[in-house]
Amino acid sequence: MAKKEIPGKAIPENLSSKEVKVTPSINFRQEYPCWRINKFDISSKWGVSALGKFTFHCSNDLEEKLFENEDLYDAVAALDGKRFSSTDDLWKRFHNVCNSDIPSEVIPLINDSISKSFFSEKIYPKLIEFEKMTWESIEMAVHGKKGKTKSHFVKVENLIKEARDRLDEIGLGDIDQIFSLRLEGEIRLYGPRKLNYMEIIWVDPEHEIYKLNH
Repeated sequence: MAKKEIPGKAIPENLSSKEVKVTPSINFRQEYPCWRINKFDISSKWGVSALGKFTFHCSNDLEEKLFENEDLYDAVAALDGKRFSSTDDLWKRFHNVCNSDIPSEVIPLINDSISKSFFSEKIYPKLIEFEKMTWESIEMAVHGKKGKTKSHFVKVENLIKEARDRLDEIGLGDIDQIFSLRLEGEIRLYGPRKLNYMEIIWVDPEHEIYKLNH
């Protein structure tokens, strides 16, 4: 009997065609995700500088302390929920909106209201949650009244020019699409997806990389 051929795989001559078993292709959308960060773009604005930002949240103790000081209370309220690149940035903006002297006992309460670990509080817990879902489930999750998908592939041509140029600089200018993983609110992670893993290259806290409002 002549040897049958299957593209890409040789069949020993002592096997009949009935004995040949072809392994079915794996549907990686049915697999659980894992992550690679070895290509994380640390030098871009969506790299380490994005991870270093923190959010200021007014604590109950601080709110009670400032309740009778209208100027300080309004200044803290104006900064509540805002993101800052450093503590110096926070204090600079605080002084810009505040006309009163800051009592010494208030300073540690303000420092205690700083969320200093964006990665541990916003990114890591979400990645752990995603690892309990298949890629298919992640892609099917929707939000808003229009039922738009939270996480999806986006065309590179629809990214802002700064992001497209940066892909060229880091050797990824040949890819046509990139995956956008929504953590919460405006926060997105971006990177190529291969097999069942995502290669995280960017953290986008402000949802500015993808110019189409999806």
